[in-house]
Amino acid sequence: MNGMRKAQSEDVRFVYERMCDLEERVFDWQVFEPLYLEQLKDETMDSLIFEVDGKRAGYAAVRYGTYLHHCVRTAELIELNVDETRRDQGIGQAFFEEIVRLAKEKGCAELALATNQKRKRAHRFYEKNGMKATHFTYTKNI
Repeated sequence: MNGMRKAQSEDVRFVYERMCDLEERVFDWQVFEPLYLEQLKDETMDSLIFEVDGKRAGYAAVRYGTYLHHCVRTAELIELNVDETRRDQGIGQAFFEEIVRLAKEKGCAELALATNQKRKRAHRFYEKNGMKATHFTYTKNI
């Protein structure tokens, strides 16, 4: 199979590896695993796996909502990461297109995301796919 499917509990180790790669750090497994399993139950989100030839190739999480400052139903791409051994094979592009299709299917009029400033390659990818850098995202540890 090539394509997108809903993530399941047995995908946790793959997702953990994707998130450690995405954030360039090692997360505490004892914290990560229950958070992931809880996220799978969140009805405002889709946790997604992209497979190529029946093997996991990428992970994404998308949240859906209607935000007053957008005034439309919005899909927010929270996380997207393709396995490093599968990059530059068009998988990210196919995955992104499937995410857009799913968002439209769910009644969304726009797709939004935030990405780390250091991810220049990701910026080029999103801009190539018609996304515009229109906002700043600020964070603070509390």
